[in-house]
Amino acid sequence: MQLLPYQRRWVEDDSPLKIVVKARQIGYSFAASIRALLQCLKKRTIWIFLSKGERQSRLLMEKVQEHVQSCGILARACESTFFEGTLIKQLEVRFANGSVIYGLPANPDTARGYSGNVTLDEFAFHADADKIYTALFPTITRGYCLEVISTPNGQQGKFYEIAKAAGLTDEGLGARGLGLGNPKTPAPSPQPLAPVWSAHCCDIYMAIRQGLSIDLQLLRAGCDDETSWQQEYCCQFISTAENFIPPALVAQCASAEATKDCPPQFLASAPHPGLDSGHPNSVFPIRSSTWASTSGATTTARCSGWIASL
Repeated sequence: MQLLPYQRRWVEDDSPLKIVVKARQIGYSFAASIRALLQCLKKRTIWIFLSKGERQSRLLMEKVQEHVQSCGILARACESTFFEGTLIKQLEVRFANGSVIYGLPANPDTARGYSGNVTLDEFAFHADADKIYTALFPTITRGYCLEVISTPNGQQGKFYEIAKAAGLTDEGLGARGLGLGNPKTPAPSPQPLAPVWSAHCCDIYMAIRQGLSIDLQLLRAGCDDETSWQQEYCCQFISTAENFIPPALVAQCASAEATKDCPPQFLASAPHPGLDSGHPNSVFPIRSSTWASTSGATTTARCSGWIASL
């Protein structure tokens, strides 16, 4: 199985704490799934992939199954409900030696439900990232590893904090991979040591230099927003200071049930649209509400949930 140099470095790194700041679509999920497979074949263990949502979790576990089939490995894939009476789906691949790989949508409850090696895929976009991290970090004290993979999502959130501690941001370059600052400067008072992260970084230019086959000019032409290009492909954490609503708060409101279709009952009453102009040069939503009067003196709002991007 052929791996590019940056993928091989990730697969061969056995550090208990690992983080990579990466460009989009350069093959780190591919490498992470191979690493989990190899570790499960080496010895009996548990590996958990936590993804932003169920769709992302399913795509990642499909990569695992592709590796299993291409290598002719005996394993069984199945799907079940994680919590009784909930819609959270658990995908799993079980091996003959007792090892198992789980794929789950990330939330604090699922994070606490297992003990094992954990890969947080696109962690910068997880809702409740702080709670998820708090629930998972103790796993390394039991001999497991914690691996964090993501594209930047602004100068906010738990992923940004970890990347900064690992020296993967402009503010953290003085302590790359350590998160300890200048060791010669005495602390004013005893402070707990920051965790030591094995830091990886790969932007689109490094990926191409190391063998990624991609049409850079076509990719750049399709991303005419400089801010998006710097963050999505150049591993730059763009300041969110100009955003009125923090991206982390927006992420918590995202729903797989959102739709661009207008419900029939919505057309029966007059809409009152509201605007959020969002980030410069980005699409913005219009959310429409209908108003229902409960009495002559009281008016309450009922949101239809119909969002249209312009």
